[in-house]
Amino acid sequence: MNIQWKFIIQGTVNLFIQSPCLLDNYFLFTLAFVEKCNWFILTNGLYIFLVLIVKAGYFFIFLDYSTLIMLIFAR
Repeated sequence: MNIQWKFIIQGTVNLFIQSPCLLDNYFLFTLAFVEKCNWFILTNGLYIFLVLIVKAGYFFIFLDYSTLIMLIFAR
């Protein structure tokens, strides 16, 4: 099995266990899939940061780092 898919599956399971909000899980899983698992390898601080962005009203299905930075500073 590719190690990348192991990170996707393991990260998804961990997110569904940790977070009661389905939207957060879907959002973060989509990010991880698009970014090829780089998000799951990063720290819990970034996970909390992303959840706060979602709860603040930002709903992204697809984005890259430059789009994320641009949208944060645009508000």
